[in-house]
Amino acid sequence: MNAMEDFFQRFSTSMVPEINYDRAYKNGARAFSHAVELLDAQNWVETIEKMFIQVRCPEDRKVGLATQFLEKEAWHWWLDMSRGMGEVANHMSWDQFTALFRERYISHAHVNRMREEFLNLQKGDDMTVMGFEQRFRELSYYVPDLVKTEQEKIY
Repeated sequence: MNAMEDFFQRFSTSMVPEINYDRAYKNGARAFSHAVELLDAQNWVETIEKMFIQVRCPEDRKVGLATQFLEKEAWHWWLDMSRGMGEVANHMSWDQFTALFRERYISHAHVNRMREEFLNLQKGDDMTVMGFEQRFRELSYYVPDLVKTEQEKIY
């Protein structure tokens, strides 16, 4: 029975499409060189994360695949960063990469403004309940210390 299970395991993994630049691009990944608008960097990360889901990218391939979409200034930033880290860069998790990326491309001033807006968010007469909830979720990204789980976003 083990031989049969082994055969099916190898057969099923051989049917998984290769994860490469072209497949990632076809599933929504786009280049990033620098942030023009405040949310450009955050939007790029979210787009890449959606692509990871589409292509079922394993954790250990995420950073390598995503960095293929860095261009110009962003690529030079990554080269400098990864060279400075040495071998550690080759084993970096996606969470570690995005923390460094956000530190570089999403300004502290912007994060502080979003945090302040979150803390002062109120539903006004000109805002629908759905609009309020949407803005709450958008801003909660900037206060992970205050809203840690999906359950906390509900209450």
